[in-house]
Amino acid sequence: MTGNGGVECPYPRPRIHQTHPQDTPHFHSTVSERKLRRFNCFIFVFRLAAFCFSLSIAVFKIATKSGSPRWYHFGAFR
Repeated sequence: MTGNGGVECPYPRPRIHQTHPQDTPHFHSTVSERKLRRFNCFIFVFRLAAFCFSLSIAVFKIATKSGSPRWYHFGAFR
């Protein structure tokens, strides 16, 4: 590219008038990316804990199906 009287520029000239907003480069902040990654990890841990809790409830319900006394048979829970 010869912009300065025949001298080549090592970089292209910046656009002054941009016609499409999608042509602009998007700025990605590493701080916000780190916050999103931390939030996603928190959500993953929360979902894993909820899954383990529901799995333990299902195992408990299967293990105590019938024949075992209910909570209202015990005087301490009345």
